[in-house]
Amino acid sequence: MLTGADGRYHWPLPPATYTLTAHCPEDGSGGGTGEVTGVVVTDGRESTADITVE
Repeated sequence: MLTGADGRYHWPLPPATYTLTAHCPEDGSGGGTGEVTGVVVTDGRESTADITVE
């Protein structure tokens, strides 16, 4: 999945608890990865997760 220019993403998921991993492709800065755990998705509701990529 790719983010928009503002770094936001939208991805419909079934209800569950998720671990999300993000990877920034190398652009001369070495790229990077980040992860957030325990993201709870509830049916019919929007969930928010901020992932810091280092």
